[in-house]
Amino acid sequence: NIVRLPLKAGAHDDLTQRIKDFPPKLLLSVDHVRYLTLEDGERSRNFTLRDQDGELHLDTGERTARWRVFKTSHPLSTEARNDWPRRRTAPRHRR
Repeated sequence: NIVRLPLKAGAHDDLTQRIKDFPPKLLLSVDHVRYLTLEDGERSRNFTLRDQDGELHLDTGERTARWRVFKTSHPLSTEARNDWPRRRTAPRHRR
């Protein structure tokens, strides 16, 4: 996908800095993104993530880092579930 957005006045410098500071390791937590290009009109940063025998290789264009990602699930306790705000539903209108 290519996303182009109009910028508010003064936003270019902030966006340029955010692109410069973007931490590539965020790709490790997004299962469906394997290639990302960030451009600010003058510069671009390219990141590639590939799986090689269960090890993720994150290429930033400057270096390649090897990662292993482990996932686990932990069920919430009854106390934690009860602490969740209840979903509020809109009132039903009767006819």
